[in-house]
Amino acid sequence: MAANIQPITFDSADVGYPALHWGFEGTTQSFKLGAPLINSGGYLIEATASNAGALSGVIGIAAAAASGTTHAAIPYYPMNASFYWSITVDGAESGNNAPGTGSLTQANMFTSYNIYKDGNSGYWFLEDSDTTHLNVVAIDLIDPASTVNGRVRVKFLSAVTLAG
Repeated sequence: MAANIQPITFDSADVGYPALHWGFEGTTQSFKLGAPLINSGGYLIEATASNAGALSGVIGIAAAAASGTTHAAIPYYPMNASFYWSITVDGAESGNNAPGTGSLTQANMFTSYNIYKDGNSGYWFLEDSDTTHLNVVAIDLIDPASTVNGRVRVKFLSAVTLAG
């Protein structure tokens, strides 16, 4: 079964709504909509996709794909403790790709997980078996429990955000 990974999107907020912010794209960027962005010398670049540790210094989530033009304006939604995000669930990577096998149940809620970048689609997903390298906490199910490649509502852990 092929993975059906969708971009990370803003879902809801305890207070307010994310104002769209603008930054400038770093050199040679090719990130997709929904990519976690970090700072590189005052420019926004995609966070490093890694299964070796948690993310660090996440400024926000890309509201558009990279243009590929160095220093082009790029919209993003900033990280905020009151914001919830929607993310696709999948299983352990196979050759840097999401295998199309992952899902969460109600029993998995309020558990922290790592997020990875799928090599095929370029979108980021919650890896349902990595509870070691922690980036997000699952808050509730958007799709029914045990839906393969279902979407869940998450919060980014403050330790991985710029403000953390």
